[in-house]
Amino acid sequence: MQKLRIFIICLFYFQFAFSQFQIGLVPRKSPDKSISHKMGFTEIEIKYGSPSTNGRTIWGDLVPYDQVWRAGANEATSLTLSENISIENKVLPAGTYTFFIIPKKQDKWILIFNKIPKQWGAFSYSQEEDAMRIEVSPERINHQESLDFEIHQQSFENGAISLIWEEIKLSFSFKAKYIETFKHNFEEKLPEISDPIKWVAYLQVAEHLVQRNKDLAYAEKCLNKSEAGLSKAANWDKRYYPLEYLEGRIYWTKALLFAQKQEYKKAKKIARLLTKNKGEHSFYKKENERKGIDETIKSWE
Repeated sequence: MQKLRIFIICLFYFQFAFSQFQIGLVPRKSPDKSISHKMGFTEIEIKYGSPSTNGRTIWGDLVPYDQVWRAGANEATSLTLSENISIENKVLPAGTYTFFIIPKKQDKWILIFNKIPKQWGAFSYSQEEDAMRIEVSPERINHQESLDFEIHQQSFENGAISLIWEEIKLSFSFKAKYIETFKHNFEEKLPEISDPIKWVAYLQVAEHLVQRNKDLAYAEKCLNKSEAGLSKAANWDKRYYPLEYLEGRIYWTKALLFAQKQEYKKAKKIARLLTKNKGEHSFYKKENERKGIDETIKSWE
């Protein structure tokens, strides 16, 4: 009877303490953190609890090898994506995932993207709900007291995510479908652009693609439409840009496009149309980049 009474008291105390924790009366020892980043059109957010080492041995002790771990503290770490990304040539669709790790003593560590969000720890983890698993080699680093995540942007298309704690860094690279989304957004907005300036929108899209050397076939189609629009822009409003300036931008973008395709004769022929136009508002003059343009053309020799 006495043991039962003690058990009930302990159970009541645990429930009371847990309820305090749940409603936020007691601060967590491992604080909640989050990191977010917008890479091109792709928004990434990671929410996690950040434990500290406090002199403890982490890997193989506090966090056992060969067991699924929540990749943080408290609720399991979550990863939210606004757009699809690719990891190791496999697509991880947009959505929210629970992020788990299986540490290994010798082999590569396993990173898990699980489809069930808002899990507490790994107690309810089910491998059947995994959206993706990848293997990565841990990197040795200087001591990191508190667990943290980092999002690294290398371009609009390429990035990496890292978990850092104790003397281990785990990183994986990913790719975002930036160009596809960029083109899709343009096609969606195109009907909203007034007809007299659509040809300028086509030029801007072509410039963006050529600068990144992406989807040159689509860029060339846009340039052709931009040229066709330019030829009909007799009543162009000069408050936007002088026509000869925009004409020069079309020529130069087209020259760069052919150069990227290694069609240097075409590139030089089009570039000469630009350099011959030295009017007051010409792109060749107004941009004050004559030297850089001339050097680029010379490099095509």
